Amino acid sequence: MGHESKATFLLLDDNPDDRALIRRQILKDFSGISFLEPTDKKSFEKMVETQNFDLVITDFQLQWTNGLTTLKTVKTRYPDCPVLMFTGTGSEEIAVEAMKAGLDDYILKSPKHFIRLSASVGALLKKAHQAKRLRESEGALAIARQEWATIFQAIPHPTLILDRNFTIMAANRANEALTGLSEAEIVGQHCFTIYHQTDAPPEGCLLEHYLRGGNNEVMEQEMMAVGNRTMLVGVTSVKNKQGIPTKYIHIAADITPLKEAQGRLRETTERLRTLINTLPDFVIYKDGEGRWQDVNDKTLEIFNLQGVDYRGKGDQELSGLVHPCYKEALKTCDRTNEMAWAKGRLSRVDEIIPTPDGEERVFDVIKVPEFYPDKKRKGLLVVGRNITELRLAEKEKELLQG
Repeated sequence: MGHESKATFLLLDDNPDDRALIRRQILKDFSGISFLEPTDKKSFEKMVETQNFDLVITDFQLQWTNGLTTLKTVKTRYPDCPVLMFTGTGSEEIAVEAMKAGLDDYILKSPKHFIRLSASVGALLKKAHQAKRLRESEGALAIARQEWATIFQAIPHPTLILDRNFTIMAANRANEALTGLSEAEIVGQHCFTIYHQTDAPPEGCLLEHYLRGGNNEVMEQEMMAVGNRTMLVGVTSVKNKQGIPTKYIHIAADITPLKEAQGRLRETTERLRTLINTLPDFVIYKDGEGRWQDVNDKTLEIFNLQGVDYRGKGDQELSGLVHPCYKEALKTCDRTNEMAWAKGRLSRVDEIIPTPDGEERVFDVIKVPEFYPDKKRKGLLVVGRNITELRLAEKEKELLQG
């Protein structure tokens, strides 16, 4: 016993003795083979409709049909199923006609040719297996290509496939929204012609930089050809089996709205900073741990903080970096911070902040705690106004009334 092959053969021959000889010859060289043996047109057609088989062996002359008809019936439904005609009643003309109709092999039925039967079956099974694997590979490749095409077109940012000469090989539909040109209009052209309206790569071209160094990079790049849009550009290579780059994927995300929003935010922040710095009050923002994050100019003046790295430091730590006269004030500030956190809402208290020359100043201090949705501490806004003269006036009034 030779090859092991789990397969089903459709065997068509009117002579039961010949069928037995065929089975014996095949089973002599192959194990795991089962046979379907229709004996009339009805059973044949039913098996073709309902059964799965891997190979067909047919005589030419059958009482109820002929080999050419069975060949065409099988090939119509199963074009890749190998068919072997093993007959003693055929002719050269029949063999030629059968081969044109898709017959895979033709063997004359005679004792000396039985040995050829196994060799032909083995070759046909191997060929069918290879063809099946090829079809599966081609099918998988087709699916992969379709998936890639779908993903490529679904990328919301303008994406190009370029060669090393900056020639556009493919472009997704997002490019049309940016340039007003279809893929057919830009494929084959240089990317710098379309996007920069130049005859060569512009200064700072990311692909040119990539070709020199071979590193994946992301950078912001002005694209003057598309309405002064600001793009975040990325380039990476597609390599062949030898690891040599053959194509380059170029993705450009339009971040113009982001840059404009950042510009507006920067302007708003600068205006707010100017406004806060014109206040006569000191303003301090602390994080949830009580560490100083930002202050206005008045705070720097009151606590004499010019040149002091105050950011990220709590009141206790900061007291070791400033004039000793502020130590007690900062200790009090730390204590009233906790009171504000505990209260969970705006609190107001008078606090004493002396000067280095011994002058005592009274400040009306408002503290507003901020919390995250889970109630954890987020930040603390501290605003203080010098009310020293007001408190002195109130004392004088009390003395006069007394």
